[in-house]
Amino acid sequence: MNTLLRFVETFLLVTMGTFMVWLASSSSYWQFINPKYAWLTTTAGAIIILIGIGALFHADRKRGFSEMLMLTIFLGLAWAAAVMPSIFLGAEDDGHSQGTLTRSYPEPGSLALTPTIEIDGVEYTKMNLAELIAGETGGWVKAGGNYAIQGTILRTSELDAVGCIAIGRLLITCCFADATGITVVVKVDEPQSYEIGQWARVAGTLTPTAKVPDKPIAVTGALSSLRSDRYVLDAADVTIQSMTGVPFIFDIRSEAPFAY
Repeated sequence: MNTLLRFVETFLLVTMGTFMVWLASSSSYWQFINPKYAWLTTTAGAIIILIGIGALFHADRKRGFSEMLMLTIFLGLAWAAAVMPSIFLGAEDDGHSQGTLTRSYPEPGSLALTPTIEIDGVEYTKMNLAELIAGETGGWVKAGGNYAIQGTILRTSELDAVGCIAIGRLLITCCFADATGITVVVKVDEPQSYEIGQWARVAGTLTPTAKVPDKPIAVTGALSSLRSDRYVLDAADVTIQSMTGVPFIFDIRSEAPFAY
Protein backbone atom coordinates (compact mmCIF):
# COMPACT_ATOMS: atom_id res chain seq x y z
CA MET A 1 0.00 0.00 0.00
CA ASN A 2 2.81 2.41 0.84
CA THR A 3 4.31 1.80 -2.60
CA LEU A 4 1.02 2.74 -4.26
CA LEU A 5 0.73 5.88 -2.12
CA ARG A 6 4.31 6.79 -3.06
CA PHE A 7 3.48 6.74 -6.75
CA VAL A 8 0.21 8.62 -6.18
CA GLU A 9 1.99 11.28 -4.12
CA THR A 10 4.63 11.74 -6.81
CA PHE A 11 1.98 12.07 -9.50
CA LEU A 12 -0.02 14.62 -7.50
CA LEU A 13 3.01 16.74 -6.55
CA VAL A 14 4.45 16.78 -10.08
CA THR A 15 1.03 17.65 -11.49
CA MET A 16 0.60 20.43 -8.93
CA GLY A 17 4.00 21.92 -9.71
CA THR A 18 3.45 21.65 -13.45
CA PHE A 19 0.13 23.48 -13.15
CA MET A 20 1.78 26.31 -11.20
CA VAL A 21 4.55 26.69 -13.80
CA TRP A 22 1.99 26.67 -16.62
CA LEU A 23 -0.28 29.19 -14.89
CA ALA A 24 2.59 31.60 -14.21
CA SER A 25 3.46 31.68 -17.91
CA SER A 26 -0.11 31.85 -19.20
CA SER A 27 -2.22 34.88 -20.09
CA SER A 28 -4.70 33.82 -17.37
CA TYR A 29 -2.31 34.43 -14.47
CA TRP A 30 -3.40 38.03 -13.89
CA GLN A 31 -6.96 36.82 -13.23
CA PHE A 32 -5.76 35.13 -10.04
CA ILE A 33 -2.78 37.10 -8.73
CA ASN A 34 -0.65 40.15 -9.47
CA PRO A 35 1.57 39.40 -12.50
CA LYS A 36 4.67 40.64 -10.65
CA TYR A 37 4.55 37.41 -8.60
CA ALA A 38 4.75 35.14 -11.65
CA TRP A 39 8.43 34.44 -11.02
CA LEU A 40 7.64 33.33 -7.47
CA THR A 41 4.88 30.98 -8.64
CA THR A 42 7.21 29.52 -11.28
CA THR A 43 9.97 28.95 -8.73
CA ALA A 44 7.58 27.36 -6.22
CA GLY A 45 6.12 25.11 -8.93
CA ALA A 46 9.58 23.95 -9.99
CA ILE A 47 10.51 23.17 -6.38
CA ILE A 48 7.30 21.18 -5.90
CA ILE A 49 8.09 19.17 -9.04
CA LEU A 50 11.53 18.32 -7.62
CA ILE A 51 9.98 17.39 -4.27
CA GLY A 52 7.55 15.11 -6.09
CA ILE A 53 10.36 13.38 -7.95
CA GLY A 54 12.30 13.03 -4.71
CA ALA A 55 9.27 11.51 -2.99
CA LEU A 56 9.32 8.66 -5.52
CA PHE A 57 12.69 7.52 -4.17
CA HIS A 58 11.87 8.09 -0.51
CA ALA A 59 10.34 4.68 0.11
CA ASP A 60 10.68 4.65 3.89
CA ARG A 61 8.45 7.65 4.59
CA LYS A 62 4.88 6.78 5.59
CA ARG A 63 2.20 8.46 3.49
CA GLY A 64 -1.23 9.36 4.81
CA PHE A 65 -4.56 9.54 3.02
CA SER A 66 -5.10 13.07 4.37
CA GLU A 67 -2.06 14.32 2.45
CA MET A 68 -3.34 12.72 -0.74
CA LEU A 69 -6.77 14.23 -0.15
CA MET A 70 -5.41 17.78 0.25
CA LEU A 71 -3.37 17.49 -2.93
CA THR A 72 -6.36 16.08 -4.80
CA ILE A 73 -8.57 18.95 -3.62
CA PHE A 74 -5.99 21.48 -4.81
CA LEU A 75 -5.78 19.86 -8.23
CA GLY A 76 -9.56 19.71 -8.44
CA LEU A 77 -9.82 23.43 -7.76
CA ALA A 78 -6.99 24.10 -10.23
CA TRP A 79 -8.76 22.08 -12.91
CA ALA A 80 -12.03 23.92 -12.27
CA ALA A 81 -10.30 27.29 -12.49
CA ALA A 82 -8.67 26.32 -15.78
CA VAL A 83 -11.70 24.88 -17.60
CA MET A 84 -14.74 26.66 -16.18
CA PRO A 85 -15.98 29.84 -17.88
CA SER A 86 -14.08 32.88 -16.67
CA ILE A 87 -15.95 35.82 -15.17
CA PHE A 88 -13.76 38.01 -17.38
CA LEU A 89 -14.85 36.46 -20.65
CA GLY A 90 -17.80 36.98 -22.89
CA ALA A 91 -20.44 38.93 -21.01
CA GLU A 92 -21.00 42.56 -21.69
CA ASP A 93 -21.58 44.92 -18.79
CA ASP A 94 -25.29 45.52 -18.30
CA GLY A 95 -24.73 49.22 -17.76
CA HIS A 96 -26.32 49.24 -14.31
CA SER A 97 -23.60 47.84 -12.05
CA GLN A 98 -20.75 49.98 -10.79
CA GLY A 99 -18.05 47.54 -11.78
CA THR A 100 -15.43 46.78 -14.35
CA LEU A 101 -16.22 45.59 -17.84
CA THR A 102 -16.32 41.86 -18.39
CA ARG A 103 -14.50 41.05 -21.61
CA SER A 104 -11.42 39.18 -22.71
CA TYR A 105 -8.14 41.04 -22.34
CA PRO A 106 -4.55 40.41 -23.45
CA GLU A 107 -1.80 39.72 -20.96
CA PRO A 108 -0.67 42.69 -18.83
CA GLY A 109 2.35 44.49 -20.19
CA SER A 110 1.69 43.27 -23.73
CA LEU A 111 0.80 46.75 -25.00
CA ALA A 112 3.42 49.26 -26.08
CA LEU A 113 2.89 52.38 -24.00
CA THR A 114 3.22 55.92 -25.29
CA PRO A 115 3.57 58.47 -22.50
CA THR A 116 1.21 61.10 -23.90
CA ILE A 117 -1.81 61.57 -26.13
CA GLU A 118 -2.67 64.66 -28.17
CA ILE A 119 -6.28 65.80 -28.47
CA ASP A 120 -7.25 68.98 -30.33
CA GLY A 121 -3.67 70.21 -30.19
CA VAL A 122 -3.30 69.69 -26.44
CA GLU A 123 -0.92 67.07 -25.04
CA TYR A 124 -2.09 64.96 -22.09
CA THR A 125 0.07 62.71 -19.92
CA LYS A 126 -1.37 59.20 -19.74
CA MET A 127 -1.53 57.55 -16.31
CA ASN A 128 -3.80 55.27 -14.36
CA LEU A 129 -6.04 56.46 -11.53
CA ALA A 130 -3.72 55.29 -8.75
CA GLU A 131 -0.76 57.05 -10.36
CA LEU A 132 -2.79 60.26 -10.62
CA ILE A 133 -3.73 60.19 -6.93
CA ALA A 134 -0.30 59.05 -5.71
CA GLY A 135 1.31 61.80 -7.77
CA GLU A 136 -0.37 64.45 -5.65
CA THR A 137 2.03 63.68 -2.80
CA GLY A 138 4.75 62.09 -4.94
CA GLY A 139 5.34 65.27 -6.88
CA TRP A 140 4.70 64.10 -10.45
CA VAL A 141 1.15 65.52 -10.56
CA LYS A 142 0.22 69.17 -10.12
CA ALA A 143 -2.78 71.46 -10.41
CA GLY A 144 -3.17 72.79 -13.92
CA GLY A 145 -1.55 69.74 -15.47
CA ASN A 146 -3.16 67.93 -18.37
CA TYR A 147 -3.76 64.21 -17.83
CA ALA A 148 -5.54 61.31 -19.54
CA ILE A 149 -7.02 58.43 -17.56
CA GLN A 150 -9.29 55.48 -18.30
CA GLY A 151 -11.78 53.42 -16.36
CA THR A 152 -15.41 52.61 -15.73
CA ILE A 153 -17.95 55.40 -15.51
CA LEU A 154 -19.60 55.67 -12.09
CA ARG A 155 -22.42 57.98 -11.09
CA THR A 156 -24.22 58.92 -7.90
CA SER A 157 -27.03 61.39 -7.26
CA GLU A 158 -24.62 63.54 -5.24
CA LEU A 159 -22.18 63.74 -8.14
CA ASP A 160 -24.98 64.45 -10.63
CA ALA A 161 -26.04 67.41 -8.51
CA VAL A 162 -22.62 69.09 -8.83
CA GLY A 163 -22.08 68.26 -12.51
CA CYS A 164 -19.63 65.42 -12.05
CA ILE A 165 -19.12 61.74 -12.77
CA ALA A 166 -16.44 59.43 -11.45
CA ILE A 167 -14.01 57.10 -13.17
CA GLY A 168 -13.19 53.94 -11.25
CA ARG A 169 -10.88 50.93 -11.41
CA LEU A 170 -9.72 48.21 -9.04
CA LEU A 171 -6.17 48.34 -7.69
CA ILE A 172 -4.81 44.81 -7.17
CA THR A 173 -1.84 44.70 -4.80
CA CYS A 174 -1.59 40.92 -4.43
CA CYS A 175 -4.85 39.33 -5.55
CA PHE A 176 -8.56 40.13 -5.78
CA ALA A 177 -8.99 39.59 -2.04
CA ASP A 178 -7.14 42.85 -1.35
CA ALA A 179 -8.66 44.87 -4.20
CA THR A 180 -9.15 48.59 -3.53
CA GLY A 181 -11.50 50.75 -5.55
CA ILE A 182 -9.70 53.81 -6.95
CA THR A 183 -11.86 56.66 -8.21
CA VAL A 184 -11.26 60.07 -9.71
CA VAL A 185 -14.02 62.69 -9.84
CA VAL A 186 -14.46 64.24 -13.29
CA LYS A 187 -16.20 67.54 -14.02
CA VAL A 188 -18.46 67.24 -17.09
CA ASP A 189 -21.21 69.30 -18.71
CA GLU A 190 -24.05 66.77 -18.55
CA PRO A 191 -23.43 63.88 -16.15
CA GLN A 192 -26.88 62.43 -16.94
CA SER A 193 -25.74 61.70 -20.49
CA TYR A 194 -23.16 59.17 -19.30
CA GLU A 195 -24.08 55.53 -18.69
CA ILE A 196 -22.85 53.67 -15.65
CA GLY A 197 -20.51 50.80 -16.50
CA GLN A 198 -19.20 52.15 -19.82
CA TRP A 199 -15.45 52.21 -20.28
CA ALA A 200 -14.15 55.69 -21.01
CA ARG A 201 -10.95 57.57 -21.68
CA VAL A 202 -10.99 60.99 -20.07
CA ALA A 203 -8.58 63.80 -20.89
CA GLY A 204 -8.66 66.99 -18.88
CA THR A 205 -7.01 69.48 -16.58
CA LEU A 206 -6.48 68.86 -12.89
CA THR A 207 -8.16 71.56 -10.82
CA PRO A 208 -8.67 72.08 -7.07
CA THR A 209 -11.88 70.46 -5.92
CA ALA A 210 -14.90 72.64 -5.25
CA LYS A 211 -18.03 71.35 -3.49
CA VAL A 212 -17.67 67.69 -4.36
CA PRO A 213 -19.46 65.34 -1.90
CA ASP A 214 -17.18 63.52 0.54
CA LYS A 215 -19.31 60.38 0.35
CA PRO A 216 -17.22 57.35 -0.78
CA ILE A 217 -17.82 56.13 -4.31
CA ALA A 218 -18.28 52.36 -4.42
CA VAL A 219 -16.49 50.20 -6.98
CA THR A 220 -17.86 46.67 -7.37
CA GLY A 221 -15.42 44.06 -6.12
CA ALA A 222 -13.72 46.28 -3.53
CA LEU A 223 -14.39 46.41 0.20
CA SER A 224 -12.62 49.77 0.46
CA SER A 225 -12.20 52.74 -1.84
CA LEU A 226 -9.81 55.62 -2.29
CA ARG A 227 -10.25 58.98 -4.02
CA SER A 228 -8.62 62.37 -4.06
CA ASP A 229 -10.06 65.06 -1.81
CA ARG A 230 -7.85 67.75 -3.33
CA TYR A 231 -8.51 67.72 -7.07
CA VAL A 232 -11.04 66.93 -9.76
CA LEU A 233 -10.28 66.38 -13.42
CA ASP A 234 -11.99 69.05 -15.52
CA ALA A 235 -12.78 67.04 -18.65
CA ALA A 236 -11.93 68.42 -22.07
CA ASP A 237 -12.71 65.12 -23.79
CA VAL A 238 -14.61 62.01 -22.69
CA THR A 239 -14.46 59.15 -25.18
CA ILE A 240 -16.45 55.95 -24.72
CA GLN A 241 -14.31 53.10 -26.04
CA SER A 242 -13.48 49.43 -25.72
CA MET A 243 -10.97 48.52 -23.06
CA THR A 244 -7.40 47.76 -24.13
CA GLY A 245 -5.04 45.95 -21.79
CA VAL A 246 -6.58 44.80 -18.50
CA PRO A 247 -9.34 46.51 -16.51
CA PHE A 248 -7.41 46.43 -13.24
CA ILE A 249 -4.45 48.43 -11.94
CA PHE A 250 -1.40 46.35 -11.04
CA ASP A 251 1.42 48.91 -11.26
CA ILE A 252 1.95 52.42 -9.90
CA ARG A 253 4.83 54.19 -11.61
CA SER A 254 6.38 57.49 -10.57
CA GLU A 255 7.65 58.57 -13.97
CA ALA A 256 6.66 58.39 -17.62
CA PRO A 257 5.74 56.22 -19.34
CA PHE A 258 3.13 55.54 -16.69
CA ALA A 259 1.26 52.24 -16.51
CA TYR A 260 -2.01 53.90 -17.71
